[in-house]
Amino acid sequence: VTVTDNDSAGVTLMPISGTAVEGGSTATYTVELDSMPTDDVTITVDDSSPDVTADVTVLVFTPSEWNSPKTVVVTAVDDAFVESSEVVNMNHAATSSGDSNYNIPNAASFAVTVTDNDSAGVTLNPISGSATENGATATYTVELDSEPTANVTDTIDDSSPDITADVTVLEFIPSQWNTPKMVVVTAVDDAFVEPLELVSMNHAATSSDPNYNIPNAASFAVTVTDDDSANVSVSPSVIAVTEGGAAVTYALVLTSAPSADVTVNISSNDPAQGTAAVSSVTFTQSKWSEIQDVSVNAPEDSVAEGDHSVTISHTVISGDSEYNGIAVLSVTVNITDNDTLSVTVAGPEVGGENLASTFVATLNGPVASPTYAWVAVSPTGFPVAAGTESTFSFTPTGGGNYFVSVVVTDAGETSPVIGVIFRVLGDLDGSIFATDIVWLANEGITKGCNPPANDQFCPTDQVTREQMAAFLVRALGLTDDGGGNKFTDDDGSIFELDIAKLAAAGITKGCNPPTNNQFCPNDKVTRAQMAAFLVRALGLTDDGGGNKFNDDDGSIFELDIAKLAAAGITKGCNPPTNDQFCPDNIVTREQMAAFLRRALDK
Repeated sequence: VTVTDNDSAGVTLMPISGTAVEGGSTATYTVELDSMPTDDVTITVDDSSPDVTADVTVLVFTPSEWNSPKTVVVTAVDDAFVESSEVVNMNHAATSSGDSNYNIPNAASFAVTVTDNDSAGVTLNPISGSATENGATATYTVELDSEPTANVTDTIDDSSPDITADVTVLEFIPSQWNTPKMVVVTAVDDAFVEPLELVSMNHAATSSDPNYNIPNAASFAVTVTDDDSANVSVSPSVIAVTEGGAAVTYALVLTSAPSADVTVNISSNDPAQGTAAVSSVTFTQSKWSEIQDVSVNAPEDSVAEGDHSVTISHTVISGDSEYNGIAVLSVTVNITDNDTLSVTVAGPEVGGENLASTFVATLNGPVASPTYAWVAVSPTGFPVAAGTESTFSFTPTGGGNYFVSVVVTDAGETSPVIGVIFRVLGDLDGSIFATDIVWLANEGITKGCNPPANDQFCPTDQVTREQMAAFLVRALGLTDDGGGNKFTDDDGSIFELDIAKLAAAGITKGCNPPTNNQFCPNDKVTRAQMAAFLVRALGLTDDGGGNKFNDDDGSIFELDIAKLAAAGITKGCNPPTNDQFCPDNIVTREQMAAFLRRALDK
C-alpha cells in the first residue's frame, strides 16, 4: 500500500493589522507552523529595517505546541524626518536541529505599511504679542516641525513701517532643528497719533530639502500700541507776575505731529488784571515740535486789591480731527499787587463815660471790596467793642485811654493797624453838661483835672479866676502876654502866663480897683463875673433892653448879664421860669464848659 502524506513543513503568518503609524498604532500578526515537527523549530523575525521594530525576533515552537499561534507586534520607528508612506517586509527563517524539514531560510514574509507622522513646517510660539512705541516689545520663538535633511533658512518680513525685528534671518541646521530661536519685535517710535493696529510678521522657509521650501511658512500677529497723543503741552501751568512789572512767559508745544496746522487761541478771564501778549499761536506740520513762548503781564492800576490771580485759557482749532477741539491745560497767573492798602482813622480825641463817640475810617486810594475790622481796647488791655463798617460808634464804660484801631482787608491784602488814642473822662456820668465838657476837651480848651492821666474833669469843682483865665486863653487862642508879670499875686501860679495874656487882651483889669495890681488867682468865679469875662472876651454890645432877670439889680455886672442873655449864652438859673440869674453863685467846671461852648458857638 502506497501511503501519500498530506502534511508539509512550513510557516504561516496570519495578519491582524498590517499598518503601523509613527508614534501611533502598531501592526500585529500571528506565527504558527503548518505541521508537527519532530524537534524544536526556531523562527527568526528579521526587523533590520530602520523604519520598524518587532517586539520579538525569535519564536520557538516545540512538537507539543507546534500549532499554538505566537503574536508579533511591529512598531513604526518614530523619527523626526518627513517620509512618504512605505511597505516594509518582515521576513522569517525557520531552523531545526532534529527535523530537517523545518530548515527553511525563507519561510514566510509579512508586509507592514508604515505611515509617517512628521511634516515639514515652521512653528511660532508667542511669549508676548504686544509692542508699545518707546516701551514694551513683542517676543516669540521659531522652531521647525521636523528634522530637515539640509540646512533651513527662515526669512522674516519686517517691512512694515511700524515695527522692526531684531533678526530677519534664522538658520536651522539638521542637528539643531528643534532648538527654538528668539525673535524680538520693537514698535517704531514715531511722532504720529495712530490707532491700535495688528502687524503680521510673515516667515518664509528655503532649503535644499524640498520639504522645507515653504514660501508662507508661518505668521505672527503683533499688536502695536501707539505712545503718541494729540495734546498741547503747557509749561509751567502756574506763573507769578507783579502788577506793573516785567512780563513772565510760559511755553506751548504739541505732543505729536499733526496732519494739519494747529492754532491755539489764548484768552484771559480778566484782561484788566492779567493778559497774554498774543491772542493765538499756530503750529505748522513742519514745525509742530518747536516751542512757542507766551508772555503774560499784569497791567498797572492804582487799586489796592491784594494779591490775586487770573486764568489764561486755551482752545484749539485744527483740520486734524485728533487735535481739533481738544481740552488744553490752563495757566494760573498769580499776581502780586504793588499798591499799598492804607487807611486813616478820624474821630474825637476825648470822650466821656457812657457817651457814644463815632470814628470814621478813610481809605487812601481806591480798593475793590474792603472789609473793616474795628476794635477798641480798654485800659486793661482787653477788646471791648468791634465793628465791620467804615464808621464805628463806640460807648466807653469807664475812663482812661482807649486805643481805637481798624484793619482793612481787600482781596486778600491787609492794611497795617491804624488807630488813635481815645481819652475818656470817667467822671461825667450824670452830668447834664457831659457833651459840653467833651466838646471843650476836644477843642483843647481843657485837658482834665488829674494830670498826667487827665482822665477826669471834676465837673462839680468850682472854677477859680486863674482857671478861668486858662479856659478863655485856650478858647480864644490868645498869644500876646503883653510882656508878662502884670499882677503881683500870681507869681508861681501855673496859669501866670494865661493871666498875662487875658490882661493883654483887655478881658481882665484886676481884682483890686482902682490899683488893679492883683488878679486874685485863687478866688472863685461867680456867675456875674463869668458874664463880665465872656462879654469882654466876645465883644458883646447888645443888652436886649436890659433888666432880663430880677435878681441882678444892683450888681455891677447887671449890664454884662443882660448882654450875655441877649446873645443866648445864658437863659437863667431857675428853669423853666428862668427869671433869675443867680449872679453870686460860684461857677462849676461843668457850667463853665456850657458857657464857653455857647459863647464860642455864637
